[in-house]
Amino acid sequence: MKTGFFITALLLLASIAGVLGWSASASSAIPYPAAGLDTGVVTAGNGVHAGMGTTLVRALQPTFCDNVGEIPGGECQALLALYESTDGGHWADNSGWVMTYTPCSWYGVTCAGGHVSALSLPTNQLTGNIPSELGGVASLQYLYLNGNQLNGAIPPQLGSLTNLLDLSVQNNALSGEVPAELASLVNLSVLDVGYNALAASDPAAASFLDDRDPDWRQTQTVPPADLHVTAVTSRNPRTR
Repeated sequence: MKTGFFITALLLLASIAGVLGWSASASSAIPYPAAGLDTGVVTAGNGVHAGMGTTLVRALQPTFCDNVGEIPGGECQALLALYESTDGGHWADNSGWVMTYTPCSWYGVTCAGGHVSALSLPTNQLTGNIPSELGGVASLQYLYLNGNQLNGAIPPQLGSLTNLLDLSVQNNALSGEVPAELASLVNLSVLDVGYNALAASDPAAASFLDDRDPDWRQTQTVPPADLHVTAVTSRNPRTR
């Protein structure tokens, strides 16, 4: 029965490789952890095939980062989470992402001293949510996610990025309350959250935003609250 299972797994892998246009050998090949086998090797020619990005990432996540040596495993997992949660298979440029074991060479990723120091993915067709795992990239200094179609809330875990110098998430569709944890980013010199649908009822968050991004309120598209009907008029053309 085990032999039959392995054969089925190999046939499935071969089928996926055929659909994605992968070849069986190349210098940048990644061992694909299909069904626990370590013999199958596939290679992507030009990044992840559109529409298959998240499926591939879910398959790779359990073991992929074990093979990455240039950054800590937690930072590698954070990059995979970003790719999956923002539909990396459909980014305008996803060169290298999840296709090599060298994330410091992936498009938009900069490393220094064995850690990810910058993520620069502006106007790159990212959609979906900012993953909370980014809060674990402790050495991150620059985070540029502006000009995409990101939605949902800003995760409070970003408040753990105390080395962050520049946070740019303007021109997205982010919504909800700005977390108070962002006020912990004491080294932040540039902050831009404009042109989203954000609010800040927490005094610490509001004060922090007012100080670092003074016109942030004027650029949000938050629907007005506490509206009350004061009068109702009705005009019937037949009664004129």
